[in-house]
Amino acid sequence: MQQIVSNLLAALGLDQLTENLGLGSLLGRQRLSGVVGLVVYVLILIPVLVAALNALQLEAITQPASNMLDAIMAAILGVGREERIGHEPREAREAGEASRSPSQIIGYLVRVAILLFASIEACRLLGFDVLADLIAQFLVFSGQVLLGLVIFGIGMY
Repeated sequence: MQQIVSNLLAALGLDQLTENLGLGSLLGRQRLSGVVGLVVYVLILIPVLVAALNALQLEAITQPASNMLDAIMAAILGVGREERIGHEPREAREAGEASRSPSQIIGYLVRVAILLFASIEACRLLGFDVLADLIAQFLVFSGQVLLGLVIFGIGMY
C-alpha cells in the first residue's frame, strides 16, 4: 500500500512540485511522495494493529497496547485536549499561570527539551537532516538565551 500511494503521488508530480517550490532541500534524501506514502501506511497499520490485539482477548496485553496505539492515532490526527494547545479561554490561562509552582515550570521546560531532542532524532531517522539541523541550532540558541538570562538574573541580584 505504501508503494502504491508513493508511486501514484510521484506519477501525479508531487515530487516535482516539491522541487519547484524549493522544499526539496528541506526533505533531504527523502521524497515527499515517499513520506506521504509512509504516513498513509501508518494510518492504515495502527487501526489494524488495534483490531488484531482486540481479537487476541488477552487483557493484560490488549488494553495497554490498544491505549498506546489509540494515543498515537489521536496524536497523528491532531486530536487532543484543546487547553493543552492553547485554545482555552484567556481568563483560565491567566489564572493557571498565576498558580504555577516552580516545579511545574521546570517540568514543563524538561518536557519541551525532551520533545525537541526527540524531534531531532525523528528527523534524522526519517532522513530530514536539514530540518534536524535547524531544530538542533534552535536548541543551541535557546540554551544560550537561557544562560544569558541566568547570568543577567545573577547580575541583577
